Amino acid sequence: MEFHKAIETLGSGLFLALSILAVLLGIVFVIRWLLLPFAVFGIRDRLDRVLARMAEMQSQIQHVSNVLDPDGTKARLHEQYADTLAERRTAKCPHCNQQLTIGNFPAGVQHQCPHCKKKIEILS
Repeated sequence: MEFHKAIETLGSGLFLALSILAVLLGIVFVIRWLLLPFAVFGIRDRLDRVLARMAEMQSQIQHVSNVLDPDGTKARLHEQYADTLAERRTAKCPHCNQQLTIGNFPAGVQHQCPHCKKKIEILS
């Protein structure tokens, strides 16, 4: 009998401890949910200031870019260079006779065939 009483008191003590823990966690979550809106809306002003500063910096960067390159020749040269890189040539591998796609590289540059893995030299 005493063994059953000990188990009952231990069980009720464990239940009581878990109940207290659940109540404490509930209070913590309630406090967090009450404070969350203040935290979210409290940073809006800071975010607005950061966005305004970023817009100001972007306009300053654009101004400096216009001062350094007033007619946009460097930008046009960059676009032309990007276009030449986009162009591709094709050739046939002399070893395996497969079609290759070759970048716009100068003559004499060695390439590796993706099919047979042998070195080939593009002459033209």
